[in-house]
Amino acid sequence: MLYDVIIIGAGPAGLFCGCHLDPNLDSIILERNSRPGIKLLMTGGGQCNVTHDGSIKDFLIHFGDKGKEVRQILYKYSNDALLEYFEKRHVKMIKREDGKVFPQSLQAKDVLNTLVENCQENQVQLQYNRVVDKVVYEENHRVFKVYSRDQHYLAKNLVVATGGCSYPTTGSDGRFFEALKSLNVKINSTKPGLVPVFIEGYAYEHLSGTSFEKAKIEVYRHDKKIAENTGDVLFTHKSLSGPGILDLSRNIERGDILVVNYFNKKSKEEAIQELKKHLINSKLEFNTLIRDYFELSKRFVDTIFTLCHIDSHKKTSQVSNKELMEVANKIMSDPLRVKDMGGFETAMVTSGGVSLNQLNLKRLSSAENEHLYFAGEVLDVDGDTGGYNLQFAFSSGVFCARSINQETGNNEK
Repeated sequence: MLYDVIIIGAGPAGLFCGCHLDPNLDSIILERNSRPGIKLLMTGGGQCNVTHDGSIKDFLIHFGDKGKEVRQILYKYSNDALLEYFEKRHVKMIKREDGKVFPQSLQAKDVLNTLVENCQENQVQLQYNRVVDKVVYEENHRVFKVYSRDQHYLAKNLVVATGGCSYPTTGSDGRFFEALKSLNVKINSTKPGLVPVFIEGYAYEHLSGTSFEKAKIEVYRHDKKIAENTGDVLFTHKSLSGPGILDLSRNIERGDILVVNYFNKKSKEEAIQELKKHLINSKLEFNTLIRDYFELSKRFVDTIFTLCHIDSHKKTSQVSNKELMEVANKIMSDPLRVKDMGGFETAMVTSGGVSLNQLNLKRLSSAENEHLYFAGEVLDVDGDTGGYNLQFAFSSGVFCARSINQETGNNEK
C-alpha cells in the first residue's frame, strides 16, 4: 500500500504529528517497541512535565543558540495552545510555583492515552514492533521505501520522529541516524544533554538528597569563566545534579572547574562582614552560627567544617578571621573539578542530531527533499529542564503535520 504519510516513531512528536494530520490522508506510525511512548512515560519522574508556564517568547532563551531558529515553530503552536488541546480532551493541567506544568493526575499515562486515542480517531494506523533499518527515496516515483526487517512500506511523505540517543533502553538509541545518511541528511555530532556532573574527590555522597535553591554555578576552563547559571543544585550519591547543574551541563567538559555558591542571597563580602560582627556578640558555637546565618542543614555544615579542618564546636569568641574566611569561601565559592559527565543512559535529552542548517525551517522538511520531515529530539535542538523539550516535541510535530496538510491540499488541523 502507498501511504500518504509514514511517521517513524510513536513518541510525543510522532504521535502529536499524527493527531494533527488530516484524517483523509492514509497515514501510519511505525514504532520499534511493543507499545508507544515508553520514554514519554518516564518524563518528570512518571508525572510528565508537558510544558512550562509563561509567555512562549520567554521559551527561546531556554534553547541556547537554537532559540531564534526554532522561534516560529514554538510560536505557531505555543504552550497555551498545548494546554487548550488537553483541556478540550478532559486532561486537566496544573501549574506549579516553579512554572512547570503537569497533568492534574500526575500520571504520564493520561497524556499518552490521549495522544494514542486522538491518533486512532484521526484514522492514523499504529503498528508496533516495526524496527525501521533502511529508507530509500525513489526519485523516479517520488516515494519513500521504508524497510522494516522482512517487509517494506511506501509513502509519499516521511516524518522522522525517532528521538535521539538518550535513555537507549527505551529504543531511543540513535541507530536511525545512520539510516538517514543514505538520504543525504547531515547529522551534527551527538552527545548527552541535561546530565549530572561527576566531581573529582566527591565529598558529598553521604549528603545524597540535599538540595540548595537558587544556587549560583560558574564554569571555569583554563582560568577563564565560560558560563554560569542560577538554579537548584542537588547532591546525589555519586554526582551533582538538579536543574541548575543539568541546564548548564551543555557547557561543561571534563577538567572544568565548577565554583558553586550554595548561599546566593548576599555577596561574600557582605556575608563576611556581618559574620564578623556576630562573632563578637554571639555566645553560640561556631557551627551553630554558620548554620543559622546561611540557613543550611547541620549535616552539610558539619561536612564543611570537616573539609576545612576546623573544630565545629569551637566557641565563636575563639574563631580567627582566617577560619571564618575558609568556611565562608567553602559555602559561597566551592571549587569542584569535573571528573566526568553523565552518559546517554542518564541524559534527559540529546545534544546534536539533524542539522537545522540543512532544513527548510518554514516547513521542517529537508531542503533537498520537501517530502522528508523531522520532528522532536531527532533534530539538533535541546532545551533546559522544565518542560521545554516536550513543548518542542509537540510543537514540531504539529508543524510537520500542518506542512503536510497544506502541501497535500487537505484542510489544516
